[in-house]
Amino acid sequence: MKRKNNQAYFYPKLKGKRNELGFTLDDMAKKLGISTDCYFRKEKGKTDFYLCEVRKILELFDCKYEEIFFIPDVNEKVNKNSFSER
Repeated sequence: MKRKNNQAYFYPKLKGKRNELGFTLDDMAKKLGISTDCYFRKEKGKTDFYLCEVRKILELFDCKYEEIFFIPDVNEKVNKNSFSER
């Protein structure tokens, strides 16, 4: 995802699903081949996920993109702007 003005994206669904499945930060980092600190920054939205990492997460969690990475506030703004009258 492209950021504007250093906007951070927090993924609470990702953390929730990770905890639900019993994975630690360290487990996720090892599965993605990155450091624990790097994974933590990505989950907190301070650093972007690479597409290959997103694919691995979705495969690991056996879920769809929208179930984990959907950002309602951003999508609401896009939808409102898309359908506004000009």
